[in-house]
Amino acid sequence: MAIQVKKITVSSAELLAILTTPKLMLAAPASGYVNNIIAMTHFLDYNSATYVSANPLKYYTTTNTNGIIASDTNIFKSTSDAENIVYNAFANTGIMSTERALYLSCANNPTVGDSPLYVYIIYEVKLMDV
Repeated sequence: MAIQVKKITVSSAELLAILTTPKLMLAAPASGYVNNIIAMTHFLDYNSATYVSANPLKYYTTTNTNGIIASDTNIFKSTSDAENIVYNAFANTGIMSTERALYLSCANNPTVGDSPLYVYIIYEVKLMDV
């Protein structure tokens, strides 16, 4: 299949409840297929309040700490617009393949913050190698 780019908007309300309700980034592919994640970046569109009491954002292949593929320790500390590359297959160990869904979560819910986060994922769905 062709390489795809997916943009996901994570609202401030969703970020304030990100532990309680992890955000689905990519659905699990059909049986026999994998999501090959080539790159991910996110952009915090800073409004007026920095997120408080937030641990790093983490991208998981499950909704708990198993299967972490990327994290960002600085994005919640931003006091202005900020963009970070959180996964790059060319800089990391290669393309990350998963047959599971991909979620965004955190170790706790932030207590304050009002900025949306835009996540961009470059990926392709491929037939699983047998």
